[in-house]
Amino acid sequence: MRRMSMRLAVVALALIFGLSAAAAFADPVTLIANFYQSYYQIGGSQHWLDGFVQNVTGSSVTDVVVRATARRGDGTALGTYEFPADAHVVPNGNEADFHEAVSAPAGTVYWTFVATGEPTTALQHIYLPSATLTQTPYGALRHTQGSFANFAASVSSVLIAGREWENSTNSLTGATYLDSLADRSHAGQVMVTGTTYNFDLVGARAPANVWVIQSVWAEWVVYTPQPVYRFYNRRNGSHFYTASEAEKAHTIAALSSTYTYEGAAFQINTSNPSNVRPLYRFYNRRNGSHFYTASEAEKAHTIAALGSTYSYDGPAYQVSTFPYFSQPVYRFYNRRNGTHFYTASESERAHTLSALSSTYSYDGIAYYLAY
Repeated sequence: MRRMSMRLAVVALALIFGLSAAAAFADPVTLIANFYQSYYQIGGSQHWLDGFVQNVTGSSVTDVVVRATARRGDGTALGTYEFPADAHVVPNGNEADFHEAVSAPAGTVYWTFVATGEPTTALQHIYLPSATLTQTPYGALRHTQGSFANFAASVSSVLIAGREWENSTNSLTGATYLDSLADRSHAGQVMVTGTTYNFDLVGARAPANVWVIQSVWAEWVVYTPQPVYRFYNRRNGSHFYTASEAEKAHTIAALSSTYTYEGAAFQINTSNPSNVRPLYRFYNRRNGSHFYTASEAEKAHTIAALGSTYSYDGPAYQVSTFPYFSQPVYRFYNRRNGTHFYTASESERAHTLSALSSTYSYDGIAYYLAY
């Protein structure tokens, strides 16, 4: 129980996410340059921000985030919005589209954009659907609709993206870029072989009574699930998690007097390039529980300051710190016995907050599981 056989490479991620005071991430970022952006106002304060950013870093990147800053005419910043690009992996020289509707602060005249990403060796997974597209105007909005089918292996984290171009001759040659489109509604689904999905891309910038050329594509990642198993420790009231089949079997066979097997707590898609951060495991010598963290700072602090209590077991499995296209895993602290509890279940989180708050304090999101 003390040491896992799995050895995972430590990979630095490129974004900053606030979790709890004890489990915040702070890592360097990689800047992606060369924007083609568009911002368009649709009555009142609603602005549509879209465009695409080209990766000129020299290597492939993943977890691409766009930060748009609203500015007055004199350049004064009024507020910053953060949202993901609609791409999982962007090879060097390739582009990632983005598309977001926001409520702009009063006085916004224009926007500036910055994008960051994390270097990766993962390949880009793209399927180009051959779909019949239809365009339906709804006031200032235009809907580009169609469908696509999966004839390969099971896939997940499906993103539909597209662009609209204006040209009076109905040709992309010499066409003017209008806007980028996105449909992220299938990101959390697993699409098995032979299934078909519909998509609906909403655009705002394309004017009426001109030729609008549309290019649409779907991107996904192969779905290779790895279950993480959960056990309940009847002696101390804590839970133990493992992704090792051998450790699961050993715990059931040799430690059943202490541990009750509760089944798979959640699944990790090991093919998703966002699931690259090691989740570190510690063993508490005093109460026999296990502690897990994806924070490099929290790992270092536990080793340096709490080494008399916690022994370091090493990486348990790989997770993500990217909050988009992913499932959060929540962490609670048991004030009675000093242990931690983790769950990816929204209903279990809600029950713990409402019915067990006298025992458990909520630490927030511990990490993410990219679909």
